[in-house]
Amino acid sequence: MIRTSLVQNPGTPSVAAVAAASPSPKSCIPFSRNNLGVWGRAGKNTGGLSTARGAGIKRRGVVSAGRVLSSMAQGQQVAGTADDRVSLDGRDGDGDASSRIQLYSFATPNGMKVSIALEEMEIPYDAHTVNIMTGEQFKPEFIAISPNNKIPAIVDPTGGPDSTPLRVFESGAILLYLAEKSGKFLPQDAVQRWETVSWLFFQVGGVGPMFGQFGMFYKFARDQCDHPYPLQRYTEETRRLLGVLEKRLEGREFLIDAGYTIADMATFPWVNSLQVFYKADDQLHLSSYPRVLEWKDRCMARPLTAKGVHACSL
Repeated sequence: MIRTSLVQNPGTPSVAAVAAASPSPKSCIPFSRNNLGVWGRAGKNTGGLSTARGAGIKRRGVVSAGRVLSSMAQGQQVAGTADDRVSLDGRDGDGDASSRIQLYSFATPNGMKVSIALEEMEIPYDAHTVNIMTGEQFKPEFIAISPNNKIPAIVDPTGGPDSTPLRVFESGAILLYLAEKSGKFLPQDAVQRWETVSWLFFQVGGVGPMFGQFGMFYKFARDQCDHPYPLQRYTEETRRLLGVLEKRLEGREFLIDAGYTIADMATFPWVNSLQVFYKADDQLHLSSYPRVLEWKDRCMARPLTAKGVHACSL
């Protein structure tokens, strides 16, 4: 695995120009994406960073991502050559450079899901950090593979018909794609398989959105929203979802009887963020969910999972 950072493609609009041209989401509170902070290495919060400070963070190597993604958009070969990358650890990466999955992500709970899956499934890949702190997700070369300008996204250089490039965006869709591709972490038994898919969508439709909204009003918007209802509403819903997980994990090591699956990979990073990033133990009474916390620690203790957490950090 090679890690790089997304860089501006010469001739494309600047990040500022792209962001300025993009309509901002309407909100009842003043909001700046630069106040979000990042989860950082091993899930640790590196704090809120301004645009200027974020732009000065030392990058982990570079990749000519503009050429790579422009080629993908034109239906050409995507992976590029080894000369386009700077390896962090002196390794050339596993597998043929022309066939490695290209991951474009950032170390958030949603971003971690995919790098964890790639590590656990032992699929060769190159990880490109898309710095959402400085607006890199609004670059046209990234939007070419993620139309909603959200991380994570992948390009499989040979995943399409006749080994043509295939892009996949949205973390849940990517997990399903990788599980199908590798034949791992998605049980073949029909009952276990659809249990896995059901719990995966429980995360996608419930845990992620609700935990994220809780974090917004608990960590970032307290001084910008005087009304107590939003925080109360999302605190209660987050606790309800934790209760669902607590009940599910009774007598189980993982969410599915068959063992560790993509459902676990999708969900535990969000639980981890409640403790490590939002620091909401007291607000959510997290000690009331011992099985959930033990399960989260059990997932984090897996060596390949822990390695995946580190990918696409600043």
